[in-house]
Amino acid sequence: MNKFLAHSHLGLTFALFLGGLSYLGLKLDERLGTTPLFTILGGFLGFGAGFYHLYRGVYGKGSGGSSGEEDGTDQR
Repeated sequence: MNKFLAHSHLGLTFALFLGGLSYLGLKLDERLGTTPLFTILGGFLGFGAGFYHLYRGVYGKGSGGSSGEEDGTDQR
């Protein structure tokens, strides 16, 4: 697989986590009248979840930090 395209989906996934959880926090704030509490919490949670997914996508799932792409084997 092209090395450029191997991780091209990770940025979009990060943005979807961040935007999606922030949006859910906004809607929860509107319903409960607690603006901006859940919007901020949703943003932090979305950032954390997105960054975790990004990190795991780049550095792999194992504790050694290798996803198997360097030696040509695919461990998925």
